[in-house]
Amino acid sequence: MPQQNPNGPSGGERLLTTLLACCWGFSSAYILFHSLLVTHDARPCFAALVPLVVVWATLERKRWGRLALLGLSAVALGLFIAAIGFIAAIGTSWEPTQRTLMNYARIALRLYADDPSTALTMLLLAATTGLWLRRPAIIAEFERGKRATLAAAQRAIAMALVSCWGIILVFPPLTPLNRNTQGTRIARSSGSAKASHDRSKSAQSRKASKRANRSAAPASNL
Repeated sequence: MPQQNPNGPSGGERLLTTLLACCWGFSSAYILFHSLLVTHDARPCFAALVPLVVVWATLERKRWGRLALLGLSAVALGLFIAAIGFIAAIGTSWEPTQRTLMNYARIALRLYADDPSTALTMLLLAATTGLWLRRPAIIAEFERGKRATLAAAQRAIAMALVSCWGIILVFPPLTPLNRNTQGTRIARSSGSAKASHDRSKSAQSRKASKRANRSAAPASNL
């Protein structure tokens, strides 16, 4: 009977690593197709592409895939903590009496997604991934058979992907493709055009009334 390597992961540990990566992949694929087919928003499309690449690298047991997935988990949790701190700093003007940590967390969850349960699931997945991928047995699995001279390059690739993902999440796109936004802009432009047309009509009516008064003035003097 072959002996199990004490430094390597067991079959259950490898399966859990694959399961966590697949959860990231399924959630990113859902966000990608939902933004393409339903909301037509550009930012979720780009934000979902980076985790899909990272998931592929993690399933292939590449070192930069594990590092990038750890970075994505850290960014997701860090943004949530930053949102709580920001809400606690500025206060909640629409709910001034509920200044509690649970209320701040509930409001911060709504910044992630329309459904707070979906956002909470993603945060739990990020926390579980961050804790699991830092285990020595999992690190040994990703380091097995890899050259130590390429470690710096692996970190650079992971840092570039995580930085790109964080920038996409934090900064809004310059040209959003949301239909609601376009409809609002069209409504505003049509409303401004209608207002200017009404102003021009009122100005013309005032000029016509002044002309009528001037023409009627000599007749009244006579």
